Amino acid sequence: MSLSRARETVFQVLCALDLSPSSPKKALSLFNGYAALSEDEKKYAESLLTKVFRFRQKLDALYKPHLKRWKVSRLATVDRNLLRIALHEIFYGDVPPPVAIHEVLELAKRYGNEQSPSFIHGILGSILKKASRK
Repeated sequence: MSLSRARETVFQVLCALDLSPSSPKKALSLFNGYAALSEDEKKYAESLLTKVFRFRQKLDALYKPHLKRWKVSRLATVDRNLLRIALHEIFYGDVPPPVAIHEVLELAKRYGNEQSPSFIHGILGSILKKASRK
C-alpha cells in the first residue's frame, strides 16, 4: 500500500483549510481526490488530517526555533503544511524520518516554489540533528 496519494490529499486539504477554515472531515469529504483513494488510503488520510490539524500549533512550535528571522505566519502555506505533515509522521507516527522527508520533498517540488525543497529539507535536518543530540 502506498500512502503517497493520501499524504498529497491531506496536504491539499490542509492548504485549503488555511485559506477557507472549515471542519477537516467535511473538507476532506468534499475534496475531489478523496474519492479516488483506496479504503486504506482514506483511513490514513482521515487520521493524518485530523491529527495534523488538531496539533498544528504544537507542530509549528517544533520548527519555529529553526526559522531564522521568520515568523510562522510569513511561511508559504505549502511549506508550513509540508513541515507539519513531516513532523507529525516523524515524531508522532510510524514513518521513518527518511521516508517522511522524501515524501514531503516530492510534494514541495510539485507544489512549492523553487526554494521550497531545500528550505524544508534544511529545517527538518536541523530539527532531527537537534533531536538526536538529546
